[in-house]
Amino acid sequence: LVPPSLYPGDFQDLALWRAFTRDAVLDAAAGHRGAIVVPMTVAHPEYFDQIVGAIRERVPVSHFTLMASREEILRREAARPDDIGGWAAKTVDRALPELASSRYAEHLDTDGHAVPDIVEQIRRRIE
Repeated sequence: LVPPSLYPGDFQDLALWRAFTRDAVLDAAAGHRGAIVVPMTVAHPEYFDQIVGAIRERVPVSHFTLMASREEILRREAARPDDIGGWAAKTVDRALPELASSRYAEHLDTDGHAVPDIVEQIRRRIE
C-alpha cells in the first residue's frame, strides 16, 4: 500500500498496515462462515493487540504460532521466490524470543514437518 521509500524500517510500523490487516480479516469473517486462515507474523505486542486483539473482540479466534528454528526460518525465506525484501531475516532475532511468550497462544513446532502435516495439526485443534 505504501512504497518502502516513504517510510523507514518495518512495514508493520505503519498504522495503516495494521488497520488494513485487521479490517480485511473482519470483513472476510463477516462474509464467510468457515475458517479463515491468516498467515502472518506479528511479534510486536502492541501491534498484535491492535490486530489480533481487536479481531478477538468481534469474532472467535483460534490462534496458532508456528515456531521454527532460526536456521529453518532463514532457509524457508531463501526458498521463497516472492520474498525479495528479506523481512524474516531482518526480524528473526527479535521475533523468535517474543513469539515464544504465552501471549502468542498455542505454539506448534514446524521444524521437520511438511505443510500438509502442519495444516492437519491445526485442523484437528479447531474442530
